[in-house]
Amino acid sequence: MIDLALKNSRGLAIRKLQVAEKQAKLNEDNVKKYPLVTLNSTYQYNANIGSLVIDQGSFGVLRSMRPLRCRCRTNQTFALGQHHTVNAGITAYQPITQLGKIKTGLTIDQTDVQLSEQEQRKNCSANPAGC
Repeated sequence: MIDLALKNSRGLAIRKLQVAEKQAKLNEDNVKKYPLVTLNSTYQYNANIGSLVIDQGSFGVLRSMRPLRCRCRTNQTFALGQHHTVNAGITAYQPITQLGKIKTGLTIDQTDVQLSEQEQRKNCSANPAGC
């Protein structure tokens, strides 16, 4: 009868879930002390790429110490790119200035886990085998 009551105890189930929650928070916060690395890439296909056209005589006369005539004799066309464009990047982030706060947070999380486990043990002290 006591074993059945312990297995169906709502309070005991809540305590077990609280311990699991505190342990998950500890594991989640433990990751913050390591560097975060992000990789990304993009691909783009450009269907219509423009071109740069310099018309004949568009630069006019360039003056220096002596007159210099620089005029294009014909129209010049320059392609501005290619159809395929690939970009790739990597980012590494380490919160060095926050490591003290992260360590304090981990200590608090460990204390929360210990308190939750202690409350769970207190609730099932009548029959530890049923917990």
